[in-house]
Amino acid sequence: MQRHTLYLDPPQDYAAKAGTAPSVRVDLPRYIEDQYLLQRASDGTLQRLDGHLWAESPDQGFARLLREHLAARGGLEGDHLRVHFTRFEAGRDAMFYALGDWQLRADGRICAQGHLGFQSPLTNSAATTLVHAMNAAVGYTAARITPCEQQDSTEHTGT
Repeated sequence: MQRHTLYLDPPQDYAAKAGTAPSVRVDLPRYIEDQYLLQRASDGTLQRLDGHLWAESPDQGFARLLREHLAARGGLEGDHLRVHFTRFEAGRDAMFYALGDWQLRADGRICAQGHLGFQSPLTNSAATTLVHAMNAAVGYTAARITPCEQQDSTEHTGT
């Protein structure tokens, strides 16, 4: 049995940029909660990749890695980041898909949000190729998260 975890090298100048990141929650589709790596077969059914297990739950691994990556690239102001995927899988078309959205909250309000539409070709059906695509999806997600928009603190009066 091989155990897999999500991993990305930190940005090159991470020591100089390191900051804090908000708490992160990642919601993956329920079928990803299986302890085995899963892949779609040509008939559309999900199949386990026998002999390949997750070392940690995929949603917790994604959240951990995303938080580490955001902190390494300089941090991100905000209290809570929520990432929700409606699709996170290897399709039967030899592509990996990570589709969803994200919201960043500060002081109880949504201060930034966006959509995620990652896809990457899978060169083969090996578990390492699948995990590599998932790692790339984390990097893509980290790059799409933007800081909170600044609230205008001045009052506008009509003249």
